[in-house]
Amino acid sequence: MSSINASEDQDEIRPVRSFGPSRSHSQTLAQRRGLSPQTNVDSAMKAHFNQPRKLSMVPASPMVFSSRPMSTLLKPVVNAARSALQMAQDEQDKRYFRSRRLKADHVIEKPWKDAKDPREKWVTIIPLIAGSNGEFIQTTATDENVFTQNGKLHIKPTLQDSNLIEQNNTLHLGAGCTGSLFYECNAVTNTTNGTIIPPIKSGRINTMKGAKIKYGRIEVAATLPSGDWLWPAIWMLPVNNTYGPWPKSGEIDIMESRGNNWTYAQGGNDIISSALHWGPDQRTDAWWQTNVKKEALHTTFAAKEHVFGLEWSEKYLFTYLDNRLAQVLYTPFSKPLWSRGRFPDSDQNGSIILNPWIGGGPSTPFDQEFYLILNVAVGGRNGWFKDGKSGKPWVDTSDSAAKEFWNGKDQWLPTWKEGAEMVVSSVKMWQQLD
Repeated sequence: MSSINASEDQDEIRPVRSFGPSRSHSQTLAQRRGLSPQTNVDSAMKAHFNQPRKLSMVPASPMVFSSRPMSTLLKPVVNAARSALQMAQDEQDKRYFRSRRLKADHVIEKPWKDAKDPREKWVTIIPLIAGSNGEFIQTTATDENVFTQNGKLHIKPTLQDSNLIEQNNTLHLGAGCTGSLFYECNAVTNTTNGTIIPPIKSGRINTMKGAKIKYGRIEVAATLPSGDWLWPAIWMLPVNNTYGPWPKSGEIDIMESRGNNWTYAQGGNDIISSALHWGPDQRTDAWWQTNVKKEALHTTFAAKEHVFGLEWSEKYLFTYLDNRLAQVLYTPFSKPLWSRGRFPDSDQNGSIILNPWIGGGPSTPFDQEFYLILNVAVGGRNGWFKDGKSGKPWVDTSDSAAKEFWNGKDQWLPTWKEGAEMVVSSVKMWQQLD
């Protein structure tokens, strides 16, 4: 159990320890952003009370959020057996909180039920080749990889057309490509030098079109995929790079995992991790200071649905699993991150490293609007899957890594037969009141 200590004049309280085992890992989702694929890099709760009260070993009251979600992908299932305490807290929410962005009678519950292309009313589907982590995927805008079924959103990786891989070919995404770099929109198969078009198609969506928040809460109810070398992630990037390119403007990894089973040396689908990325440049990203793992007990995150949550304010940020008491990562903004980071005075070339957050507050760069991203990547060349572990069929530094991965499909493809997709039943976002 977690204990909470508070006094009458304290409105921020933090568990003494988190629930369950946790440990740091070697790489996270974008240690990474803007790096070449060849580069080897991979609760507190704030309580607002109507009347002052003294707390001792009890949970905090709800934080200041709207009592209804700012945006929801799907209408959440209501538990009929809710406690009287919970209902009382809901009533308190209704009295004190309201959305500043949506009226009480205007909540987007199932946007894809009304739109001509139902997937695109609330989210943006991103056609792109690979990514900055050297993943072996082409993200598509087709319903082969992003679709709804029985009221749930599915993000599912599938095999590329083998003719594009095994013969000399060129893939050009054209005007529909959302990338800005040549290699993000174009790929070739050259049977002579071993380069190939991305061997996997998958999906990546974001909420840039529909929902952005600065401080608030997010909950994604999802079942994670099962299958070797799958890489599911629920994460956030800033709407504007206010403080400069990644990681100066920050990144929030709510959840990322691996589809390999529990025997995988780095942790498979029985492990999730949360992290923040922040630093003056790519080489000094301080993710390792804000990075925590959490293990499922006697099960996996692919076996059933879980809620992956984020609570974020000017004073703290934490991620959680299933409920706000079961925290994964907790980061207080008690002092400027520049001081916390203890960054070097200069880089390896002797250039002075400057503080990109001068004039900001303790939560900078996490004091601006962020949007949500959901995706399932496959493979990669950044160290998320370590070389030489559990039969990994490619080497990160190899120029033909994607082909090596493809050549190993007889080993990994059979593990994709059941549940090789992320299934999302709801996404809820609350905006904190000013």
